[in-house]
Formats: sequence, structure tokens, C-alpha cells
Amino acid sequence: MTTAVMGFTDAIIAWYVLRFISGMISALIFVVVASLVLDQLAGKGKAHFSAIFIVG
Repeated sequence: MTTAVMGFTDAIIAWYVLRFISGMISALIFVVVASLVLDQLAGKGKAHFSAIFIVG
């Protein structure tokens, strides 16, 4: 949502703030999803597939 709002603003400061928020949310989502996927893989004895998730 923040990335979409960036397209509607001309104020550079607002753009930087929105980009920062967008990046932080993206990183948080990646960490949470990676944790869930890696836990599932480890629980099923398929931890060797973890690289496929990270590369993808």
C-alpha cells in the first residue's frame, strides 16, 4: 500500500518516508514468512530445501 501511495506524491520527503516504511514492512514480512517456511521444512525433515526458498 505504501509503495502504491508513492506514485501519488510529488513531495520528496514524503516519498522517502513512504519508501522507508515500505522497505521495513517488506523486510518484516520476509523474516516472518521465512521463519514459518523454515520451521515447516525442518519439522518434515526437509531442511535441505531451505535454499530453494531463500533463492526464490
